[in-house]
Amino acid sequence: MRLRILNACDLLVNTLLSVTEIALKVGFYEHSVFSRMFSKLMGASPRAYRNVHRKNKRS
Repeated sequence: MRLRILNACDLLVNTLLSVTEIALKVGFYEHSVFSRMFSKLMGASPRAYRNVHRKNKRS
């Protein structure tokens, strides 16, 4: 599970795929389950994680 979430982190920061597309790509078939597990493990929603880390990447 953790490996799939870490893969999703990379995709969130480095691609323009939607959160739903990323959830499917890393093996989640329910967007809500992906978002819940992501938030639990990473401490932020997928969208919030993307926004923070993309800003940091540009700096």
